[in-house]
This record gives sequence, structure tokens and C-alpha cells, in this order.
Amino acid sequence: MGRKRDKEEDNHEQNEEIIKQLKAANRRLKSDNQRLKSEIATLQEAFKKTSIYIKNNTDQVSVEKIIEGVKKGSNLEQIKKSSKCEKCGSTNVKDLAVPTVGRILLCGDCKHRKVLKNEKEEKI
Repeated sequence: MGRKRDKEEDNHEQNEEIIKQLKAANRRLKSDNQRLKSEIATLQEAFKKTSIYIKNNTDQVSVEKIIEGVKKGSNLEQIKKSSKCEKCGSTNVKDLAVPTVGRILLCGDCKHRKVLKNEKEEKI
């Protein structure tokens, strides 16, 4: 009863098979990594364009109005039209929420003011 010498060959073949599998997994992970980096770059560029668009087009509209408009299913143009000054038609209207009074709509161009007490209109 001697030692079996062919164990080393089986072990060597198993090691070679494991090395092949690891190399294939490594190649696959490298290609996935490159693909994901490319997707991140694309998404970052799209986010940059979207944030510039939103910043340029929503400066004069309050966040509350945008949220209410989105809940109603309105687009940005409809939201901006709903916040126009009655007197001059400017979209430079600020909506100020005052707890004791209600809401004050103030035009930045013509200084026209409108107070909404409990959503009832009262011109000043």
C-alpha cells in the first residue's frame, strides 16, 4: 500500500479550472464596471441639464405651487401661467404665506398686491 501519486494531477486540473473560472469572472466584472461607469456619466450629464433647466425656469415660482401643480397633473408652463400678475401679466409673482393673514401675492414688477384670507380674495 503506497501513496497515490495521481492526486496531484487531479488537484492541478481542479486548480486550473478554478483559475479559468476566476479569470472569466474577473473579465465579466471589468466589463460590467466599464458599462456602469458609462451609465453614470450619461446620467450625471442628464441630471446636470435637468437641474439647469429647472433652476432657470422655476426661479419665480414657489416650491409649494410646483408641488400642488404636479399633484394636479399640470406641467411647468401651466403652473407658471397660474402665477401671473393680474395687473401686468408678469410671472415675477411671489406667494408669501403669512399665518395670521393668509397668503399674499406680490408682483415684483408693478408691486401689485393681493391678499388671500383663507383662500378668499381681497385686493389691497
